[in-house]
Amino acid sequence: MSPAPPPVGGDGDGDGATPSPNAQEMLALMPYAVALGIQLESVSPDVAVGHLDWAPERYTAGGLMHGGALMALADSIGAICAFAGLPEGAGTATTSSATNLFRAVRDGRVTARARPLHRVGP
Repeated sequence: MSPAPPPVGGDGDGDGATPSPNAQEMLALMPYAVALGIQLESVSPDVAVGHLDWAPERYTAGGLMHGGALMALADSIGAICAFAGLPEGAGTATTSSATNLFRAVRDGRVTARARPLHRVGP
């Protein structure tokens, strides 16, 4: 049985403010995201914002950030947003995903912002 979801915190505006401990607990439920270095900035049922910094362990040929790392960031932040908006007792899983990469990331930070398109329940 999965652990109960922690309460969520953060104001959802993505202003870079320190995330609440509850938001960090939510990220901790995703060990792969933590291992990859994804950072959660804010989370609410309406929007989740997080980022991934460029680092040598995340790049591919030519020093470009690996597309898999970018996809993991997008999927993780989307999952956190979906999870934050679930009614009690419901679960979620990614069933389909597509990525369009528009330019190479050679340094800096990539930020992801997720908003729900559909909601489950009342």
